[in-house]
Amino acid sequence: MTALPAWVLMETTNWRTAQIPTNRKWLLYREARDTKQGLYLFTDGSSSGAHAAILVRDGVCSTYRVQHYPMTATRNVGAEMNALLLGLTLLPTGAVATVVSDYRGVGAWCVGAWQAKKSEVQDQLRTALAQIQERQLILSFVHHAGHQKDATDFSKWNGQADQMCQEEERHANAAF
Repeated sequence: MTALPAWVLMETTNWRTAQIPTNRKWLLYREARDTKQGLYLFTDGSSSGAHAAILVRDGVCSTYRVQHYPMTATRNVGAEMNALLLGLTLLPTGAVATVVSDYRGVGAWCVGAWQAKKSEVQDQLRTALAQIQERQLILSFVHHAGHQKDATDFSKWNGQADQMCQEEERHANAAF
């Protein structure tokens, strides 16, 4: 499985995470957390299988989607990757965008810094990388820890994606 080219960027808004010696080789610290200019894709997944993606263009929600798949052995990790796959469908072909996720593995796997060990995640990663290449997407990845209480755009949109997952969980549970 071929990761994205080495020039694809992986950043984190968490200073401590950026300072871990094994991360310093591939993970940059990012101070800026606003979405006023550019195209941003916020993704989130929950251990119940709910996953959401929000496309933000120049600070405004352009579109969003939320889905729920039955929980699998990968639990939250699989849902995080499903959120990425869902989000990729929202991006126009040839888009230049920043993917923001509260799970570091989403970007780390895509840029080749981490190796997916579980077959389900390997399949999801293969699908994501194929979509990125086929649709000629130019992406950078940002890890932004979830459940932040600051007033940044990143926390706002990550919180919104998380809330969408919670609502989808409640809806799915009510159906049973």
